[in-house]
Amino acid sequence: MIAINTVFLMFFIIIIIETIIYSKTTKKPAFLGLSFSLTYLLNVIIGGIIIYRYILQDGESVLLWLLYIQYTVPISLAYIFYDNVLMSIIQYDYMIVNYVMPFIFMGIFGSIQYYLIGFIIGKIIKKKRVGASLHKI
Repeated sequence: MIAINTVFLMFFIIIIIETIIYSKTTKKPAFLGLSFSLTYLLNVIIGGIIIYRYILQDGESVLLWLLYIQYTVPISLAYIFYDNVLMSIIQYDYMIVNYVMPFIFMGIFGSIQYYLIGFIIGKIIKKKRVGASLHKI
C-alpha cells in the first residue's frame, strides 16, 4: 500500500514540475498534454506492476485499483458502468476483469483524460503569457 501511494506522490510531483518547466519554455499546449498523458501512463504501468505483485499474494488487492478512481473521476465512473455491464453480460475470468480490464481502461482512457487536462492547462498558461506580453508593450 505504501508503494502505490509513493507512485501517486511521485506522479503529482512530476506533474507540478512539468507545468513549471512548460510555463518557462515551450509555447505549444500539446506538449504539456502529452507530458501529462505519458506521466499518467507510466503511473498506471508502475501501479499495475505493484498491484499484480500483490494480487499474487492476496486476491483482494485488486481493490488497489480503487485508488485510481479519485484521480480519474470521469473515466473511472465510466469504467464502473462498463464493468457492471461486462459482468452482467458474460462469464468472466477473475484476472481479466479485476486486473487486465482496469489496467487497459485506466491506461488508455485515463491517458486521454490527462492529455486533455494538460492541453487545457497549456492553453491557459499560453493565454496568460500572451496577455502579459501585450501589457509590457
